[in-house]
Amino acid sequence: DCTDVICQNGGTCTDTPSGYSCFCAAGFTGLLCETDYVDYCTLSPCANLGTCVDGAAGFQCLCTPEYVETRCQGNKNR
Repeated sequence: DCTDVICQNGGTCTDTPSGYSCFCAAGFTGLLCETDYVDYCTLSPCANLGTCVDGAAGFQCLCTPEYVETRCQGNKNR
């Protein structure tokens, strides 16, 4: 039952005949809602030919050598 269960990331625990079930908030999945399943890279967040790498906590842009900043939007030669 839900007495000892902590659903993560805003999930809600509900008792079921076989034990419990976590109902996950939007963007999460897994037995305890522990997995982020949003693919942030589908939004093409990286500018200037940066490569997007999706991760559990968000995304990271791998910039070409001439660009910097979080989303490769700044030219480091300026």
